[in-house]
Amino acid sequence: MARPLSLSGRGPHWTYRNLLYTEPRHQTRFLECPNFIQSGDKWVLLTSPYRPVEYVAGDFDVATLTFTPRRKGVLDPGYNDLAAANFYATNTLHAPDGRCILLAWVRGFAPGRGWSGYLAVPRLFTVDADYQPRQQPVAELDQLRGAHHTVRDRQLDSNQITLDRVNSASLEIQVTFDPGDAAQSGLRFNALSSGDRSLEISFDRQVLLVDGVPAPLAWSPGELLTLRVYLDGAGLELFANGGRVAVTRAVDLPVGGMEIAMLARSGRAYLHSYDRWEMHAIW
Repeated sequence: MARPLSLSGRGPHWTYRNLLYTEPRHQTRFLECPNFIQSGDKWVLLTSPYRPVEYVAGDFDVATLTFTPRRKGVLDPGYNDLAAANFYATNTLHAPDGRCILLAWVRGFAPGRGWSGYLAVPRLFTVDADYQPRQQPVAELDQLRGAHHTVRDRQLDSNQITLDRVNSASLEIQVTFDPGDAAQSGLRFNALSSGDRSLEISFDRQVLLVDGVPAPLAWSPGELLTLRVYLDGAGLELFANGGRVAVTRAVDLPVGGMEIAMLARSGRAYLHSYDRWEMHAIW
């Protein structure tokens, strides 16, 4: 599968110049929804190849129109039983201040709702010196923050402590904790109604499990872990350690209210801070 590179002259005329990027047909069916974008002195090709969105980051020589890949990976590994990728069909725009804003379609919902998806949280898209993409919620989302609840400084030792009880399904949560020596640590969203399912976001010292979806996360003992989570009724979006990992999960959240808890399994962990905001509607 190839992505051609063409340049436009005047009017509707195009001149073929080069192949920007290729992959074997047996490996990739189709590089759908390509975005080729610049971030600082680095360039990134995003594609939606009928599986989770993939990135190829590298260098682009504008004189020879040659793209040299340096790093490849999955941008957002979220999926469920109804879609091989919950975060799909990316597009980008540039804000007046030069920021690159990443948009995408969240999909993977059962039919009969009258809609088939929604737009993901707009993400500030950057690329680090090691060619690793970084995705963070845009700062403008802070304007939607409503009622606030906070918890500070709690020690866990192979137990679970309740941090919060909420009835709203539209929330922003930010939690910072030290996984310590616990085999697993993280957040649990316990449904208060017997008809709802509970959710869990846990870290096993190597991998984040976001409601069962694995996302590798580099971590060293003593390092703090910060998770930002956006919940909005039909799904969640998670950003870990400044956007080095992002995971989208299309899943029905408890409608009968939920208890939010911090957990530590087989060891000690320490909660530094938990902040939760109810989110206002955008209109």
